[in-house]
Amino acid sequence: MVIEPNNRVSLISALIFIMSIGIPVSYVVTLVLGLPIYQILKNKGVLTLTNISLSGVLLGAVVFLLFIGCVSTMNVIEFVSVSAIGATLGGSVALTFGIISGITRPSIGRSR
Repeated sequence: MVIEPNNRVSLISALIFIMSIGIPVSYVVTLVLGLPIYQILKNKGVLTLTNISLSGVLLGAVVFLLFIGCVSTMNVIEFVSVSAIGATLGGSVALTFGIISGITRPSIGRSR
């Protein structure tokens, strides 16, 4: 498969456009939804790498579905595909965060 110069430019333009929207959205979602989830897990004493990753999977799927759903309509197969992509992205970001921040065992939360 040969990529012609015009296609390369349009592909780069499309990626830049997607990233210019996607990066700010992901930061806002991380601050507005991800940080409270982190605090809730920490306060409950259940902040583990597994829990933070599963939260990221769920949040990623929901946010990506909402994001893509706002710009296009989807059939069932596209719905599942978009959910899987969002879950993968959210889970990978949450897993990376957990590893970098050193989350290895349950946190000591408040006793209730």
